[in-house]
Amino acid sequence: ADLGTVVPGRMVDDDCQILLRFANGARGALLASQISVGERNGLTIRIYGEKAGLSWRQEHPNQLWLSHDDGRVELVQAGDPGLGGAAQWASRTPGGHPEGYLEAFANLYRDFAKLVRGEEGALIPGIADGLRGMALIEQAVALSKAGAGWTRFTV
Repeated sequence: ADLGTVVPGRMVDDDCQILLRFANGARGALLASQISVGERNGLTIRIYGEKAGLSWRQEHPNQLWLSHDDGRVELVQAGDPGLGGAAQWASRTPGGHPEGYLEAFANLYRDFAKLVRGEEGALIPGIADGLRGMALIEQAVALSKAGAGWTRFTV
Protein backbone atom coordinates (compact mmCIF):
# COMPACT_ATOMS: atom_id res chain seq x y z
CA ALA A 1 0.00 0.00 0.00
CA ASP A 2 1.23 3.49 -0.87
CA LEU A 3 -1.00 6.28 0.42
CA GLY A 4 -0.23 9.95 0.56
CA THR A 5 -1.48 13.50 0.64
CA VAL A 6 -0.83 15.43 -2.57
CA VAL A 7 -2.95 18.54 -2.04
CA PRO A 8 -1.41 20.75 0.66
CA GLY A 9 -3.59 21.23 3.73
CA ARG A 10 -5.65 18.05 3.39
CA MET A 11 -6.03 16.18 6.68
CA VAL A 12 -6.35 12.72 5.11
CA ASP A 13 -4.64 10.82 2.31
CA ASP A 14 -5.98 11.84 -1.08
CA ASP A 15 -4.11 9.38 -3.30
CA CYS A 16 -3.74 5.61 -2.88
CA GLN A 17 -2.28 2.66 -4.78
CA ILE A 18 -2.46 -0.87 -3.42
CA LEU A 19 -1.00 -3.93 -5.14
CA LEU A 20 -3.05 -7.06 -4.49
CA ARG A 21 -2.35 -10.78 -4.67
CA PHE A 22 -5.31 -13.09 -4.18
CA ALA A 23 -5.35 -16.58 -2.63
CA ASN A 24 -5.72 -18.18 -6.08
CA GLY A 25 -2.58 -16.39 -7.36
CA ALA A 26 -4.39 -13.66 -9.29
CA ARG A 27 -2.89 -10.19 -9.02
CA GLY A 28 -4.60 -6.84 -8.94
CA ALA A 29 -4.23 -3.14 -8.35
CA LEU A 30 -6.54 -0.87 -6.42
CA LEU A 31 -6.24 2.83 -7.22
CA ALA A 32 -8.22 5.43 -5.30
CA SER A 33 -7.61 9.12 -5.79
CA GLN A 34 -9.20 12.49 -5.19
CA ILE A 35 -6.59 14.24 -7.33
CA SER A 36 -7.35 12.74 -10.77
CA VAL A 37 -8.41 15.90 -12.58
CA GLY A 38 -11.12 15.27 -15.16
CA GLU A 39 -12.18 11.88 -13.84
CA ARG A 40 -15.39 13.23 -12.27
CA ASN A 41 -16.50 10.06 -10.44
CA GLY A 42 -14.40 7.67 -12.48
CA LEU A 43 -15.08 4.38 -10.71
CA THR A 44 -13.77 1.75 -13.13
CA ILE A 45 -13.51 -2.00 -12.71
CA ARG A 46 -11.31 -3.99 -15.08
CA ILE A 47 -10.69 -7.73 -14.91
CA TYR A 48 -8.33 -9.57 -17.25
CA GLY A 49 -8.15 -13.33 -17.59
CA GLU A 50 -6.50 -15.87 -19.82
CA LYS A 51 -9.28 -15.81 -22.43
CA ALA A 52 -11.00 -12.46 -22.01
CA GLY A 53 -11.11 -9.15 -20.21
CA LEU A 54 -13.96 -6.94 -19.10
CA SER A 55 -14.31 -3.27 -18.33
CA TRP A 56 -17.11 -1.37 -16.57
CA ARG A 57 -17.26 2.37 -15.82
CA GLN A 58 -19.69 3.97 -13.40
CA GLU A 59 -20.01 6.98 -15.70
CA HIS A 60 -21.55 4.59 -18.29
CA PRO A 61 -23.30 2.12 -15.97
CA ASN A 62 -25.41 0.38 -18.62
CA GLN A 63 -22.40 -0.87 -20.57
CA LEU A 64 -19.92 -3.64 -19.88
CA TRP A 65 -17.22 -4.25 -22.49
CA LEU A 66 -16.03 -7.82 -22.97
CA SER A 67 -12.77 -8.24 -24.94
CA HIS A 68 -12.08 -11.76 -26.24
CA ASP A 69 -8.61 -13.19 -26.84
CA ASP A 70 -9.35 -13.49 -30.57
CA GLY A 71 -9.70 -9.69 -30.86
CA ARG A 72 -13.50 -9.47 -30.76
CA VAL A 73 -14.95 -6.80 -28.50
CA GLU A 74 -18.50 -7.27 -27.28
CA LEU A 75 -20.77 -4.68 -25.69
CA VAL A 76 -23.12 -6.11 -23.05
CA GLN A 77 -25.85 -3.68 -22.02
CA ALA A 78 -28.29 -3.45 -19.14
CA GLY A 79 -31.61 -5.03 -19.98
CA ASP A 80 -30.21 -7.36 -22.68
CA PRO A 81 -32.23 -10.61 -22.84
CA GLY A 82 -29.14 -12.82 -22.53
CA LEU A 83 -28.12 -11.52 -19.12
CA GLY A 84 -27.77 -13.94 -16.21
CA GLY A 85 -30.20 -14.10 -13.31
CA ALA A 86 -28.32 -11.70 -10.99
CA ALA A 87 -28.00 -9.08 -13.75
CA GLN A 88 -31.69 -9.39 -14.65
CA TRP A 89 -32.57 -9.05 -10.95
CA ALA A 90 -30.59 -5.81 -10.75
CA SER A 91 -32.09 -4.36 -13.97
CA ARG A 92 -35.12 -2.19 -13.34
CA THR A 93 -35.93 -0.98 -16.85
CA PRO A 94 -36.06 -2.68 -20.27
CA GLY A 95 -33.04 -2.43 -22.56
CA GLY A 96 -32.50 0.99 -24.12
CA HIS A 97 -33.75 2.90 -21.09
CA PRO A 98 -31.06 4.52 -18.94
CA GLU A 99 -30.41 3.10 -15.50
CA GLY A 100 -27.81 4.13 -13.05
CA TYR A 101 -27.11 5.92 -9.83
CA LEU A 102 -30.61 6.17 -8.34
CA GLU A 103 -31.58 2.65 -9.39
CA ALA A 104 -28.45 1.31 -7.72
CA PHE A 105 -29.62 2.78 -4.41
CA ALA A 106 -33.11 1.36 -4.98
CA ASN A 107 -31.53 -2.09 -5.44
CA LEU A 108 -29.56 -1.68 -2.21
CA TYR A 109 -32.68 -0.69 -0.26
CA ARG A 110 -34.71 -3.57 -1.74
CA ASP A 111 -32.00 -6.12 -0.98
CA PHE A 112 -31.44 -4.74 2.53
CA ALA A 113 -35.17 -5.20 3.22
CA LYS A 114 -34.90 -8.79 1.96
CA LEU A 115 -32.04 -9.44 4.38
CA VAL A 116 -33.99 -7.94 7.29
CA ARG A 117 -36.97 -10.17 6.44
CA GLY A 118 -34.68 -13.21 6.19
CA GLU A 119 -35.49 -13.77 2.50
CA GLU A 120 -33.16 -15.32 -0.06
CA GLY A 121 -31.80 -13.54 -3.12
CA ALA A 122 -30.26 -10.37 -1.73
CA LEU A 123 -27.18 -9.29 -3.70
CA ILE A 124 -25.69 -6.86 -1.17
CA PRO A 125 -22.70 -7.56 1.03
CA GLY A 126 -23.23 -8.37 4.68
CA ILE A 127 -21.68 -7.13 7.91
CA ALA A 128 -18.70 -9.50 7.58
CA ASP A 129 -17.93 -8.01 4.14
CA GLY A 130 -18.11 -4.49 5.57
CA LEU A 131 -15.77 -5.38 8.42
CA ARG A 132 -13.34 -6.96 5.95
CA GLY A 133 -13.38 -3.76 3.86
CA MET A 134 -12.71 -1.60 6.91
CA ALA A 135 -9.86 -3.91 7.96
CA LEU A 136 -8.32 -3.55 4.49
CA ILE A 137 -8.41 0.24 4.76
CA GLU A 138 -7.03 0.22 8.32
CA GLN A 139 -4.16 -2.09 7.39
CA ALA A 140 -3.38 -0.23 4.16
CA VAL A 141 -3.04 3.08 6.05
CA ALA A 142 -0.86 1.53 8.76
CA LEU A 143 1.35 -0.39 6.31
CA SER A 144 1.82 2.65 4.08
CA LYS A 145 2.93 4.74 7.06
CA ALA A 146 5.35 1.98 8.05
CA GLY A 147 6.73 1.67 4.52
CA ALA A 148 5.97 -2.06 4.60
CA GLY A 149 6.17 -4.27 1.53
CA TRP A 150 4.07 -7.33 0.83
CA THR A 151 1.98 -8.23 3.85
CA ARG A 152 -0.63 -10.96 4.29
CA PHE A 153 -4.07 -9.41 4.77
CA THR A 154 -5.81 -10.64 7.90
CA VAL A 155 -9.14 -9.73 9.42
